[in-house]
Parts: sequence; structure tokens; C-alpha cells
Amino acid sequence: MAKRMSSKERLQRMAAEKEAAENEKVEKAKGGAAKKTKTAKTAKTAKTAKKTTKKVAKRKTTKKKVAAARRVRVVWKVFNAGFKEVAVFDYPKKSDADAAAEKLQTKSGSYHFVNAAKVPFEEED
Repeated sequence: MAKRMSSKERLQRMAAEKEAAENEKVEKAKGGAAKKTKTAKTAKTAKTAKKTTKKVAKRKTTKKKVAAARRVRVVWKVFNAGFKEVAVFDYPKKSDADAAAEKLQTKSGSYHFVNAAKVPFEEED
């Protein structure tokens, strides 16, 4: 099993790979006439670098579509105990919504409550 590399070893390997790449460029530029001046360690690291280096396919990034900001308004909704909507009141009429919930509660005997809800504006086309 392969031994994990320390940071120092990784940095040394990267430096050796860089040096080996520069040497290869120089050799190509001279037409391959120059002698190789690698030490045993740099040759070993260059071989292992070639084995471990694989091209990874680049993932395509897709941009998420940003939904257009829709305007909403707050209304007061009166619900019964089963969370069924019973009545709707505009935001400034909270006292009317509370009174309607109170009236329904005394009339039917079941629990009714008022809750704020955001609803989109109706579009005028």
C-alpha cells in the first residue's frame, strides 16, 4: 500500500517535476542534443508523476436560473382547527380578522385563528 506523502515531500516532488519539465523544454529547444542531467531522485519522481497524473474531464457548470422577483403582499387569513382557510383580510384590517375569528369560534365552538400570509399581486394584463 502506498504511503501518504507529507507536505514537504509534495513540495519537493512539485519542484522536481517543474525542474524536469524545464529540462525537457531545453532539450526540445536544442533538438535533443543535450545530455540529460537528472539525478536518480528527480527521475524517480518524474516517473511517478507521469503515472499519477491523469486528465480529468472538466465538468460543465450550469447557471441556475434566477426567478424574477415577484411582488407579494401580506394578508391576514382566518383558519379553522383543520387549517382550512375561512376568510381573508387585507393587512391593515387585522382587528377585523381577529373579530371574525372570535365570532366564528363562539358560533361554531371550534378553534379559529388568524395568521399572516404572503400572496402574489394579481397581474393586470
